[in-house]
Amino acid sequence: MKEHILLKAKDEGECRSLTGKVMLAVILVDDAESSWKDKNAVVRIKKIVENAARIIEKKASDLEVNLEIHPWYYQGQTRKKVEYGSSDQWVSDVLKQMGYFSVGTMQQELKKILLAKEVAVMFVFHKRGRSFAYQETKSSGITPEFSVLFEIAEKDLLHELLHQFGAVDLYYPKLVEKAANQYLPGSIMGRNGEKIDSFTAYLIGWTDYLSMNSKKFLDQTALLGEKEMRNALEQETKSSRGTVTYSNGEYKGELKYGMPHGRGIMVFVTGDRYEGDWQHGLQHGKGKVIYTNGTICEGEWFQGEMGEFIICRYSNGAVYEGQWKDGQPHGKGKMKYSNGMIYSGMWREGKFIH
Repeated sequence: MKEHILLKAKDEGECRSLTGKVMLAVILVDDAESSWKDKNAVVRIKKIVENAARIIEKKASDLEVNLEIHPWYYQGQTRKKVEYGSSDQWVSDVLKQMGYFSVGTMQQELKKILLAKEVAVMFVFHKRGRSFAYQETKSSGITPEFSVLFEIAEKDLLHELLHQFGAVDLYYPKLVEKAANQYLPGSIMGRNGEKIDSFTAYLIGWTDYLSMNSKKFLDQTALLGEKEMRNALEQETKSSRGTVTYSNGEYKGELKYGMPHGRGIMVFVTGDRYEGDWQHGLQHGKGKVIYTNGTICEGEWFQGEMGEFIICRYSNGAVYEGQWKDGQPHGKGKMKYSNGMIYSGMWREGKFIH
């Protein structure tokens, strides 16, 4: 069982067990196309990190595992553009500014200074992109272990953090995804889950045995090889067309790095649908929402949010053109009703003011 490809990162590298006192070195990086000059953005990212730390501590406590996450924040910069698949030279540039030769030396020094059992390093960028992590395995040899995160939520941070401690993705290739859905449903290492499944708990050191479901999962995926995993990752990360199922709906259209990017359609569980442009997993560009009641709203989206100016054609025949906020007319706009009556002026929270 120990030779299984999905077990090769267990107990390898600097980050071996997500237990005890763990320091989270969070490095906020400015690159060629993004920065952390916005103080509110820095406050938001720190809140996300702190929330994620409390979430994973609670999950550990539920399994009677002692875990203390202590985030420490640093800042760095590189002149290079950083994205998934780019050269890692920028890592050395950032670390040298901080006085470290490598990720490994940083981890070792911080362990001594802060008396931490483990140190996980995360580089965070203030832009959208596909987050990823490097982990050391039995076949990779000595590999720097760190995560690269873009515009994250708590779940994204935890997903990449678990990678550093040996966890593996459970959404590719198809054989892994099928077996995981059967034996490890709802896993945070899958596409939409939030649970620490029994197999992931074993990999990160929360249990010292494989559960029956974990063994069945490994049995079903026993024939996987390095080549098949690499090919599946390439397919997952290249630009393509496909279908992705989320907890709030299903997306069909163009993909990049496995995320909606380009033109696509999202049908939400409510029955509402968005058709239009996407960028790095969010509505971004021209698009329209078709609601189940027949109302259609068109306009520009920016990083998942509907723009200020919108045109809405209601199912009762009314048409609104103007500023928009929180799903309703707000600001300057004009409403023309089916009976010919027109209200033009200022609106507040869906109501005409003057």
